[in-house]
Amino acid sequence: MGKAVITIIGSGRVAEALAVSFHEAGHEIGGVISRNRDTASALAARVSSNVLKTYQVPDDNGLVIMAVPDDSIYSLSRKLHVGPSTIVVHTSGSTGMEVFPESISHTGVIYPLQSFTNGRKANLGEVHFFTEASDAGTLRTIDLAVSSVSPNIHHIDSIGRSKVHLAAVFISNFANHMLYCGMEIARREGLDMTAFAPLIRETVEKALDMGPATAQTGPASRNDISTMAKHMDMLSFSDDMGKLYKIVSDSIIRSKI
Repeated sequence: MGKAVITIIGSGRVAEALAVSFHEAGHEIGGVISRNRDTASALAARVSSNVLKTYQVPDDNGLVIMAVPDDSIYSLSRKLHVGPSTIVVHTSGSTGMEVFPESISHTGVIYPLQSFTNGRKANLGEVHFFTEASDAGTLRTIDLAVSSVSPNIHHIDSIGRSKVHLAAVFISNFANHMLYCGMEIARREGLDMTAFAPLIRETVEKALDMGPATAQTGPASRNDISTMAKHMDMLSFSDDMGKLYKIVSDSIIRSKI
């Protein structure tokens, strides 16, 4: 493929991260398509491209990346008009290949295992990508494009990718919610995140270095019934946090058996 001409569908966080990274890697962003004209125009300007007003993709655009919400992939892919050799991919972790219409001959998935946030630049060179394609030649072309932004490429089918996505929900989304709950408790005592920053870093670093099972500490890992009972009493202000504390503590205890 060499340097590709890439069309980006979407103008949100994932679309921005991929468009900027591919542009910086030397690929041409042949156009941006989005229902949000303002964010599409801003993204197109950032990657020296233009906003396409229809879903008619020029034939010389070899790769179309659909970085859109999961529930939009089905309908938007059916609006697309692409050349017979154009590859169309989505970026979803939990959506299968069957979402694409039969009218598109070459399809695939480029799933970046990362959380993207507005205002934070993503270093895709460290990110692991999970790819899948309708045929071997398409997969080679997708991998070649992805390899220009990251060396970390894994081949996995839709079922496997959905399990990777599930793991990511626990590791990222649920872990972040635990930080939120902890900070809500601390906030009631007038503390902010600063005091917990070293603990957060050490927790993550230990889990990566030693593995989460070995790194696990705390009252549940010791089956410290007395301390856990005190904590439950202190959580009387929130039924949800109390239930969450008990469910997670019981899960930790069972994991030690």
